[in-house]
Amino acid sequence: MITIREELPSETFIRSERRILMRSWNAQQFAIDAILSEGFGAAFNVTSECFAKMSRTLTCVDGRTTSGGKIAIPGAGVLMDDEGREKTAKLLKKAGVKISGVRPHKKCGAENRAIRLLKESGASEADAQAEIKRRYEHMAYLLEVEVKAPAAMKNLHFHNERSLIISGVDHMDPSGFLDFHPFLINARFMPSIQDVLETVPFCLDIAFGDNGYGKEHFLRRMRQPGMRDDRSKFLIVIIGNPNPTKQDFCCHALREKLAPYLAAYKDLVNIVEYPVPKELLT
Repeated sequence: MITIREELPSETFIRSERRILMRSWNAQQFAIDAILSEGFGAAFNVTSECFAKMSRTLTCVDGRTTSGGKIAIPGAGVLMDDEGREKTAKLLKKAGVKISGVRPHKKCGAENRAIRLLKESGASEADAQAEIKRRYEHMAYLLEVEVKAPAAMKNLHFHNERSLIISGVDHMDPSGFLDFHPFLINARFMPSIQDVLETVPFCLDIAFGDNGYGKEHFLRRMRQPGMRDDRSKFLIVIIGNPNPTKQDFCCHALREKLAPYLAAYKDLVNIVEYPVPKELLT
């Protein structure tokens, strides 16, 4: 695994990609500053087009995927059991979300975790890979689509996410938000709220670990002169559902349930809420 933490030997860095990561950090700072000062809606001039009903691919929460319109759950469902994938498929169909395909991606952390769990239960490498393939195909079968070629990646080796969007609405995709590459969890289509909550520390562990910027990098940036702590903290944006029949997905409910899962990261994370105005959800 490759990290950008400066205390590690220089030979562990791929220099060109490290420069890309540092440029990405600085570019994302403009978006984060705008969100903190103006609010999420104003920062990105959010309109009804951001929540338009359109054909989307089912893919991973990874912020590096560049497949355009997407619905994001961990590993496109590869960590779920068959029952979980069936529930996700039913939720997508009930919401009227048109899925054009199931799209894995290279270097997927969720897929790697699924393989590790299979091996720990006694599966061989070949059997684990075959089961992963079956899971993608199972999800595609349930949605009556095909498994597409792996998604294009902004950066293959490193995670450059400084933020996470938890979306409580049916149609929401940040692909068009310039210089903002968040993890994305489409919470409405996870099998349960518990699954949503457990995905958050999964994302944070990537961001603060060896495959992301790393905890020490976040802390070092927070200590820079003239830099307010919240400007360099990892940002979580909760997109709240205004529908009174979907109160589990409003900002207040999601934030309250999320609190215990953020205890280990409380000095590293900043939370912003964006309750979606009803008129934007057409």
